[in-house]
Amino acid sequence: MIVNKQEWQGLNINTIQTEKFKTLTFIVQFKNKLKADSVAARSLATILLKKATKKYPSNKALQKYLDTLYGARLTSSISRKGDLHQTAIQLTVLNPAYVADESYTIESIIQFLYEVIYQPAEENGGFLNDEFTVEKRNLEETIKATYNDKIQYSLQRLNDIMCADEPYIVRAYGVLEDYGKLTAANVFQYYKKMLAEDEIKISIIGDLAELPIESMFKTIFPVQENHKEKIQMEFFPKIISEVKAEIEHQDITQSKLNIGLRTNIFTNSSMYFAMKVAIGILGGFPHSKLFTNVREKASLAYYASSYYDGSNGMAIIYAGIEAQNLTKADAIIREQITDMLNGTFSDEDLSMTKRSMINDLREAADSVGGMSTLVDAIESLPAIYSLEDWLAAFDRVTRADVVSAMQHVQIDTTYILTSEGEVQ
Repeated sequence: MIVNKQEWQGLNINTIQTEKFKTLTFIVQFKNKLKADSVAARSLATILLKKATKKYPSNKALQKYLDTLYGARLTSSISRKGDLHQTAIQLTVLNPAYVADESYTIESIIQFLYEVIYQPAEENGGFLNDEFTVEKRNLEETIKATYNDKIQYSLQRLNDIMCADEPYIVRAYGVLEDYGKLTAANVFQYYKKMLAEDEIKISIIGDLAELPIESMFKTIFPVQENHKEKIQMEFFPKIISEVKAEIEHQDITQSKLNIGLRTNIFTNSSMYFAMKVAIGILGGFPHSKLFTNVREKASLAYYASSYYDGSNGMAIIYAGIEAQNLTKADAIIREQITDMLNGTFSDEDLSMTKRSMINDLREAADSVGGMSTLVDAIESLPAIYSLEDWLAAFDRVTRADVVSAMQHVQIDTTYILTSEGEVQ
Protein backbone atom coordinates (compact mmCIF):
# COMPACT_ATOMS: atom_id res chain seq x y z
CA MET A 1 0.00 0.00 0.00
CA ILE A 2 1.63 3.22 -1.21
CA VAL A 3 0.05 6.64 -0.71
CA ASN A 4 0.63 8.92 -3.71
CA LYS A 5 0.18 12.53 -2.56
CA GLN A 6 -0.66 15.17 -5.16
CA GLU A 7 -2.35 18.54 -5.51
CA TRP A 8 -4.94 19.04 -8.21
CA GLN A 9 -6.33 22.55 -8.62
CA GLY A 10 -5.88 23.39 -4.94
CA LEU A 11 -7.27 20.08 -3.69
CA ASN A 12 -4.97 17.77 -1.76
CA ILE A 13 -5.38 14.33 -3.32
CA ASN A 14 -4.18 10.98 -2.00
CA THR A 15 -4.46 8.06 -4.40
CA ILE A 16 -3.94 4.54 -3.06
CA GLN A 17 -3.53 1.94 -5.77
CA THR A 18 -4.61 -1.53 -4.63
CA GLU A 19 -6.10 -4.56 -6.32
CA LYS A 20 -7.48 -5.94 -3.03
CA PHE A 21 -10.97 -4.53 -3.55
CA LYS A 22 -13.53 -4.52 -6.32
CA THR A 23 -14.75 -1.18 -5.03
CA LEU A 24 -13.58 2.40 -5.34
CA THR A 25 -13.73 4.52 -2.20
CA PHE A 26 -13.68 8.32 -2.27
CA ILE A 27 -13.16 10.14 1.05
CA VAL A 28 -13.63 13.90 1.03
CA GLN A 29 -12.24 15.33 4.25
CA PHE A 30 -12.74 18.83 5.66
CA LYS A 31 -10.01 19.89 8.08
CA ASN A 32 -9.67 22.96 10.28
CA LYS A 33 -8.65 23.96 13.78
CA LEU A 34 -10.58 22.48 16.70
CA LYS A 35 -12.72 25.28 18.13
CA ALA A 36 -15.52 25.02 20.69
CA ASP A 37 -17.78 27.45 18.84
CA SER A 38 -17.69 25.58 15.52
CA VAL A 39 -17.52 21.80 16.03
CA ALA A 40 -21.27 21.29 16.41
CA ALA A 41 -22.11 23.21 13.22
CA ARG A 42 -19.28 21.50 11.30
CA SER A 43 -20.42 18.06 12.43
CA LEU A 44 -24.06 18.66 11.54
CA ALA A 45 -23.25 20.29 8.19
CA THR A 46 -21.15 17.31 7.13
CA ILE A 47 -23.84 14.81 8.08
CA LEU A 48 -26.47 16.80 6.17
CA LEU A 49 -24.39 16.71 2.97
CA LYS A 50 -25.17 13.00 2.58
CA LYS A 51 -28.94 13.46 2.93
CA ALA A 52 -29.96 15.23 -0.30
CA THR A 53 -28.64 17.20 -3.27
CA LYS A 54 -30.21 19.66 -5.68
CA LYS A 55 -30.53 16.89 -8.25
CA TYR A 56 -31.84 14.38 -5.67
CA PRO A 57 -33.78 16.77 -3.38
CA SER A 58 -34.85 14.27 -0.72
CA ASN A 59 -33.11 11.50 1.15
CA LYS A 60 -35.48 9.00 -0.46
CA ALA A 61 -34.53 10.20 -3.95
CA LEU A 62 -30.83 10.12 -3.11
CA GLN A 63 -31.02 6.60 -1.68
CA LYS A 64 -32.93 5.45 -4.74
CA TYR A 65 -30.13 6.77 -6.95
CA LEU A 66 -27.48 5.07 -4.79
CA ASP A 67 -29.31 1.78 -5.34
CA THR A 68 -28.83 2.20 -9.09
CA LEU A 69 -25.07 2.44 -8.48
CA TYR A 70 -24.92 -1.26 -7.62
CA GLY A 71 -25.41 -0.74 -3.89
CA ALA A 72 -23.17 2.31 -3.43
CA ARG A 73 -22.75 3.57 0.15
CA LEU A 74 -22.61 7.22 1.21
CA THR A 75 -21.52 7.79 4.82
CA SER A 76 -20.05 10.50 7.02
CA SER A 77 -17.57 10.62 9.90
CA ILE A 78 -16.56 13.13 12.56
CA SER A 79 -13.25 13.01 14.41
CA ARG A 80 -10.79 14.98 16.48
CA LYS A 81 -7.07 14.63 15.78
CA GLY A 82 -4.79 16.67 17.98
CA ASP A 83 -5.86 20.29 17.63
CA LEU A 84 -7.69 19.59 14.36
CA HIS A 85 -11.37 18.90 13.67
CA GLN A 86 -11.85 16.51 10.77
CA THR A 87 -15.15 15.66 9.14
CA ALA A 88 -15.56 13.50 6.06
CA ILE A 89 -17.96 12.22 3.43
CA GLN A 90 -17.19 8.74 2.09
CA LEU A 91 -18.58 7.28 -1.13
CA THR A 92 -17.93 3.59 -1.84
CA VAL A 93 -18.95 2.24 -5.25
CA LEU A 94 -18.34 -0.81 -7.40
CA ASN A 95 -15.39 -0.25 -9.72
CA PRO A 96 -16.77 0.40 -13.26
CA ALA A 97 -14.18 -2.07 -14.58
CA TYR A 98 -16.41 -4.86 -13.23
CA VAL A 99 -19.63 -3.55 -14.81
CA ALA A 100 -20.79 -3.98 -18.42
CA ASP A 101 -23.25 -1.07 -18.13
CA GLU A 102 -21.85 1.68 -20.40
CA SER A 103 -23.73 4.41 -18.52
CA TYR A 104 -21.94 3.48 -15.29
CA THR A 105 -18.69 5.39 -15.68
CA ILE A 106 -16.03 6.92 -13.46
CA GLU A 107 -17.16 10.29 -14.79
CA SER A 108 -20.74 9.77 -13.55
CA ILE A 109 -19.45 8.67 -10.13
CA ILE A 110 -17.18 11.71 -9.69
CA GLN A 111 -19.97 13.97 -10.94
CA PHE A 112 -22.27 12.59 -8.24
CA LEU A 113 -19.57 13.08 -5.59
CA TYR A 114 -19.20 16.69 -6.75
CA GLU A 115 -22.95 17.24 -6.38
CA VAL A 116 -22.91 15.82 -2.84
CA ILE A 117 -20.11 18.16 -1.75
CA TYR A 118 -20.93 21.33 -3.70
CA GLN A 119 -24.65 21.17 -4.49
CA PRO A 120 -26.61 20.14 -1.37
CA ALA A 121 -30.38 20.54 -1.39
CA GLU A 122 -31.52 23.93 -0.06
CA GLU A 123 -34.70 25.20 1.55
CA ASN A 124 -35.26 28.85 2.50
CA GLY A 125 -31.55 29.57 2.46
CA GLY A 126 -30.63 26.57 4.58
CA PHE A 127 -30.46 22.80 4.63
CA LEU A 128 -33.74 20.88 4.35
CA ASN A 129 -35.52 21.61 7.62
CA ASP A 130 -36.91 18.10 8.15
CA GLU A 131 -33.50 16.50 7.65
CA PHE A 132 -31.88 19.16 9.84
CA THR A 133 -34.31 18.45 12.68
CA VAL A 134 -33.76 14.69 12.53
CA GLU A 135 -29.96 14.83 12.34
CA LYS A 136 -29.70 17.51 15.01
CA ARG A 137 -31.73 15.30 17.35
CA ASN A 138 -29.57 12.29 16.47
CA LEU A 139 -26.39 14.15 17.39
CA GLU A 140 -27.94 15.37 20.63
CA GLU A 141 -28.85 11.77 21.49
CA THR A 142 -25.31 10.65 20.67
CA ILE A 143 -23.93 13.18 23.15
CA LYS A 144 -26.45 12.17 25.82
CA ALA A 145 -25.60 8.50 25.34
CA THR A 146 -22.00 9.13 26.41
CA TYR A 147 -23.19 9.68 29.97
CA ASN A 148 -24.61 6.15 30.11
CA ASP A 149 -21.46 4.56 28.70
CA LYS A 150 -19.34 4.86 31.82
CA ILE A 151 -16.08 3.85 30.13
CA GLN A 152 -16.47 6.62 27.55
CA TYR A 153 -17.83 9.05 30.12
CA SER A 154 -14.88 8.51 32.47
CA LEU A 155 -12.36 8.90 29.64
CA GLN A 156 -14.07 12.09 28.57
CA ARG A 157 -13.97 13.45 32.13
CA LEU A 158 -10.26 12.59 32.40
CA ASN A 159 -9.66 14.52 29.18
CA ASP A 160 -11.65 17.49 30.50
CA ILE A 161 -9.49 17.65 33.64
CA MET A 162 -6.16 17.06 31.90
CA CYS A 163 -6.77 19.52 29.09
CA ALA A 164 -8.77 22.28 30.81
CA ASP A 165 -6.62 25.02 29.23
CA GLU A 166 -5.76 23.30 25.94
CA PRO A 167 -7.42 22.84 22.54
CA TYR A 168 -7.78 19.11 23.29
CA ILE A 169 -10.64 19.82 25.70
CA VAL A 170 -12.96 20.43 22.74
CA ARG A 171 -15.05 17.35 21.93
CA ALA A 172 -15.50 16.17 18.35
CA TYR A 173 -19.30 16.63 18.40
CA GLY A 174 -19.28 19.58 20.80
CA VAL A 175 -21.57 19.73 23.82
CA LEU A 176 -25.33 19.59 24.10
CA GLU A 177 -25.71 23.33 24.68
CA ASP A 178 -24.13 24.07 21.28
CA TYR A 179 -27.04 22.51 19.40
CA GLY A 180 -29.67 24.83 20.83
CA LYS A 181 -28.08 27.67 18.85
CA LEU A 182 -28.18 25.91 15.49
CA THR A 183 -30.69 26.39 12.69
CA ALA A 184 -30.92 24.94 9.21
CA ALA A 185 -29.90 28.37 7.88
CA ASN A 186 -26.87 29.08 10.09
CA VAL A 187 -25.53 25.54 9.65
CA PHE A 188 -25.78 26.04 5.87
CA GLN A 189 -23.81 29.25 6.21
CA TYR A 190 -21.18 27.37 8.19
CA TYR A 191 -21.03 24.77 5.43
CA LYS A 192 -20.16 27.59 3.01
CA LYS A 193 -17.49 28.75 5.45
CA MET A 194 -16.02 25.23 5.43
CA LEU A 195 -15.83 25.30 1.63
CA ALA A 196 -14.07 28.66 1.76
CA GLU A 197 -11.67 28.13 4.67
CA ASP A 198 -11.09 24.41 5.32
CA GLU A 199 -8.32 22.34 3.87
CA ILE A 200 -10.11 19.83 1.66
CA LYS A 201 -8.39 16.50 1.11
CA ILE A 202 -9.66 13.71 -1.13
CA SER A 203 -8.41 10.14 -0.72
CA ILE A 204 -9.20 7.56 -3.41
CA ILE A 205 -8.70 3.86 -2.68
CA GLY A 206 -8.97 1.06 -5.23
CA ASP A 207 -7.65 -0.33 -8.49
CA LEU A 208 -7.08 2.98 -10.27
CA ALA A 209 -4.59 1.83 -12.90
CA GLU A 210 -6.88 2.04 -15.94
CA LEU A 211 -9.14 4.87 -14.76
CA PRO A 212 -8.83 8.56 -15.78
CA ILE A 213 -9.23 9.73 -12.17
CA GLU A 214 -7.02 12.82 -12.38
CA SER A 215 -8.50 14.17 -15.61
CA MET A 216 -12.05 13.62 -14.36
CA PHE A 217 -11.39 15.51 -11.11
CA LYS A 218 -9.73 18.37 -12.98
CA THR A 219 -12.71 18.57 -15.33
CA ILE A 220 -15.53 18.26 -12.77
CA PHE A 221 -14.23 19.77 -9.52
CA PRO A 222 -13.70 23.53 -9.28
CA VAL A 223 -10.32 25.16 -8.76
CA GLN A 224 -9.79 25.70 -5.02
CA GLU A 225 -7.61 28.80 -4.85
CA ASN A 226 -8.15 29.16 -1.10
CA HIS A 227 -6.73 25.74 -0.28
CA LYS A 228 -3.11 26.36 -1.27
CA GLU A 229 -1.87 26.30 2.33
CA LYS A 230 -2.26 23.15 4.38
CA ILE A 231 -3.72 23.47 7.86
CA GLN A 232 -0.96 22.08 10.04
CA MET A 233 -1.38 20.28 13.33
CA GLU A 234 0.29 22.11 16.21
CA PHE A 235 1.80 20.41 19.25
CA PHE A 236 1.64 21.64 22.84
CA PRO A 237 4.30 20.13 25.13
CA LYS A 238 3.49 20.38 28.83
CA ILE A 239 5.70 19.83 31.87
CA ILE A 240 3.81 18.59 34.93
CA SER A 241 4.52 20.45 38.17
CA GLU A 242 1.60 19.01 40.13
CA VAL A 243 -0.41 15.85 39.57
CA LYS A 244 -4.16 16.44 39.45
CA ALA A 245 -6.61 14.04 41.09
CA GLU A 246 -10.39 13.93 41.09
CA ILE A 247 -12.97 11.48 42.43
CA GLU A 248 -16.55 11.58 41.13
CA HIS A 249 -19.40 9.66 42.71
CA GLN A 250 -22.31 8.13 40.82
CA ASP A 251 -24.67 5.24 41.39
CA ILE A 252 -22.59 2.61 39.56
CA THR A 253 -21.58 -0.99 40.26
CA GLN A 254 -18.12 -0.96 38.65
CA SER A 255 -15.63 1.81 39.44
CA LYS A 256 -13.39 3.37 36.78
CA LEU A 257 -9.75 4.22 37.46
CA ASN A 258 -8.19 6.34 34.72
CA ILE A 259 -4.66 7.76 34.72
CA GLY A 260 -3.53 10.34 32.17
CA LEU A 261 0.14 10.47 31.20
CA ARG A 262 2.05 13.18 29.35
CA THR A 263 4.80 11.98 27.03
CA ASN A 264 5.57 15.17 25.05
CA ILE A 265 6.39 12.81 22.21
CA PHE A 266 4.26 13.59 19.18
CA THR A 267 3.80 12.14 15.69
CA ASN A 268 6.64 14.35 14.39
CA SER A 269 9.14 12.86 16.86
CA SER A 270 11.80 10.27 16.05
CA MET A 271 10.68 8.52 19.26
CA TYR A 272 7.04 8.18 18.18
CA PHE A 273 7.27 4.49 17.27
CA ALA A 274 9.23 3.65 20.42
CA MET A 275 6.52 5.31 22.51
CA LYS A 276 3.81 3.36 20.68
CA VAL A 277 5.63 0.14 21.50
CA ALA A 278 6.24 1.21 25.12
CA ILE A 279 2.56 1.91 25.81
CA GLY A 280 1.71 -1.31 23.97
CA ILE A 281 3.94 -3.29 26.33
CA LEU A 282 2.36 -1.47 29.25
CA GLY A 283 -1.25 -2.17 28.40
CA GLY A 284 -2.09 -2.44 24.72
CA PHE A 285 -2.61 -6.19 24.41
CA PRO A 286 -3.73 -9.29 26.38
CA HIS A 287 -0.07 -10.19 26.97
CA SER A 288 0.72 -6.68 28.32
CA LYS A 289 1.82 -5.83 31.85
CA LEU A 290 -1.45 -4.22 32.99
CA PHE A 291 -3.63 -7.12 31.84
CA THR A 292 -1.22 -9.73 33.20
CA ASN A 293 -0.50 -8.16 36.59
CA VAL A 294 -3.64 -6.23 37.48
CA ARG A 295 -6.31 -8.49 36.00
CA GLU A 296 -4.89 -12.01 35.82
CA LYS A 297 -2.38 -12.27 38.68
CA ALA A 298 -4.03 -9.95 41.23
CA SER A 299 -7.63 -10.44 40.00
CA LEU A 300 -8.34 -6.78 40.73
CA ALA A 301 -9.79 -5.54 37.43
CA TYR A 302 -12.49 -6.36 34.92
CA TYR A 303 -10.23 -4.73 32.31
CA ALA A 304 -6.94 -2.81 32.41
CA SER A 305 -5.52 -1.27 29.24
CA SER A 306 -3.57 1.66 27.87
CA TYR A 307 -3.28 3.56 24.61
CA TYR A 308 -1.13 6.36 23.23
CA ASP A 309 -2.15 9.22 20.94
CA GLY A 310 0.77 10.87 19.19
CA SER A 311 -1.39 13.73 17.93
CA ASN A 312 -1.63 15.13 21.47
CA GLY A 313 1.32 13.39 23.12
CA MET A 314 -0.84 11.74 25.78
CA ALA A 315 -1.12 8.14 26.96
CA ILE A 316 -4.12 6.90 28.90
CA ILE A 317 -4.46 4.00 31.34
CA TYR A 318 -8.01 2.90 32.06
CA ALA A 319 -9.34 0.12 34.26
CA GLY A 320 -12.66 -1.20 35.59
CA ILE A 321 -12.35 -2.14 39.26
CA GLU A 322 -14.49 -2.90 42.31
CA ALA A 323 -14.52 0.10 44.65
CA GLN A 324 -12.89 -1.83 47.51
CA ASN A 325 -9.92 -2.68 45.26
CA LEU A 326 -9.16 0.79 43.88
CA THR A 327 -6.17 1.55 46.12
CA LYS A 328 -4.56 -1.84 45.57
CA ALA A 329 -5.09 -1.66 41.81
CA ASP A 330 -3.73 1.88 41.63
CA ALA A 331 -0.54 0.76 43.40
CA ILE A 332 0.02 -2.16 41.02
CA ILE A 333 -0.64 0.03 37.98
CA ARG A 334 1.98 2.50 39.17
CA GLU A 335 4.43 -0.37 39.70
CA GLN A 336 3.99 -1.27 36.02
CA ILE A 337 4.76 2.32 34.99
CA THR A 338 7.90 2.26 37.16
CA ASP A 339 8.93 -1.08 35.65
CA MET A 340 8.66 0.41 32.16
CA LEU A 341 10.76 3.42 33.22
CA ASN A 342 13.43 1.03 34.57
CA GLY A 343 13.36 -1.30 31.59
CA THR A 344 11.85 -4.13 33.63
CA PHE A 345 10.16 -6.00 30.83
CA SER A 346 11.20 -9.10 28.95
CA ASP A 347 12.53 -9.47 25.43
CA GLU A 348 9.41 -11.54 24.77
CA ASP A 349 7.24 -8.59 25.90
CA LEU A 350 9.01 -6.44 23.33
CA SER A 351 8.88 -8.93 20.46
CA MET A 352 5.24 -9.90 21.09
CA THR A 353 4.14 -6.26 21.21
CA LYS A 354 5.96 -5.36 18.00
CA ARG A 355 4.54 -8.46 16.31
CA SER A 356 1.01 -7.61 17.53
CA MET A 357 1.28 -4.04 16.23
CA ILE A 358 2.56 -5.20 12.86
CA ASN A 359 -0.22 -7.79 12.58
CA ASP A 360 -2.84 -5.16 13.50
CA LEU A 361 -1.57 -2.89 10.73
CA ARG A 362 -1.59 -5.68 8.17
CA GLU A 363 -5.10 -6.66 9.18
CA ALA A 364 -6.28 -3.05 8.93
CA ALA A 365 -4.93 -2.85 5.38
CA ASP A 366 -7.21 -5.75 4.39
CA SER A 367 -10.37 -3.62 4.65
CA VAL A 368 -11.35 -0.36 3.00
CA GLY A 369 -12.21 1.21 6.35
CA GLY A 370 -8.93 0.15 7.91
CA MET A 371 -6.94 1.30 4.91
CA SER A 372 -8.60 4.74 4.96
CA THR A 373 -7.64 5.07 8.65
CA LEU A 374 -4.04 4.12 7.82
CA VAL A 375 -3.92 6.67 5.01
CA ASP A 376 -5.07 9.43 7.36
CA ALA A 377 -2.46 8.41 9.95
CA ILE A 378 0.36 8.28 7.40
CA GLU A 379 -0.34 11.95 6.60
CA SER A 380 1.07 13.00 9.97
CA LEU A 381 4.09 10.67 10.10
CA PRO A 382 7.33 12.08 8.63
CA ALA A 383 9.21 9.75 6.27
CA ILE A 384 6.33 7.23 6.26
CA TYR A 385 4.88 6.88 2.76
CA SER A 386 3.57 3.33 2.75
CA LEU A 387 2.42 0.49 4.95
CA GLU A 388 5.81 -1.14 4.44
CA ASP A 389 7.57 1.96 5.83
CA TRP A 390 5.31 1.81 8.88
CA LEU A 391 5.93 -1.89 9.51
CA ALA A 392 9.69 -1.40 9.21
CA ALA A 393 9.59 1.51 11.70
CA PHE A 394 7.98 -0.70 14.34
CA ASP A 395 10.38 -3.55 13.60
CA ARG A 396 13.40 -1.28 14.21
CA VAL A 397 12.35 -0.32 17.77
CA THR A 398 14.82 -1.68 20.35
CA ARG A 399 14.71 -2.17 24.11
CA ALA A 400 16.91 0.91 24.52
CA ASP A 401 14.48 2.94 22.38
CA VAL A 402 11.55 1.94 24.60
CA VAL A 403 13.36 2.78 27.83
CA SER A 404 14.52 6.11 26.38
CA ALA A 405 10.97 7.01 25.32
CA MET A 406 9.57 6.11 28.75
CA GLN A 407 11.88 8.66 30.41
CA HIS A 408 9.64 11.36 28.94
CA VAL A 409 6.49 10.03 30.64
CA GLN A 410 4.93 11.95 33.53
CA ILE A 411 1.69 11.26 35.36
CA ASP A 412 -0.62 14.23 34.79
CA THR A 413 -4.04 13.30 36.21
CA THR A 414 -5.80 10.53 38.09
CA TYR A 415 -9.57 10.34 37.74
CA ILE A 416 -11.80 7.90 39.62
CA LEU A 417 -15.50 7.35 38.97
CA THR A 418 -17.02 5.30 41.77
CA SER A 419 -20.12 4.76 43.89
CA GLU A 420 -20.89 6.69 47.07
CA GLY A 421 -18.58 5.99 49.98
CA GLU A 422 -14.86 5.93 50.58
CA VAL A 423 -12.37 4.77 47.99
CA GLN A 424 -10.46 1.80 49.36
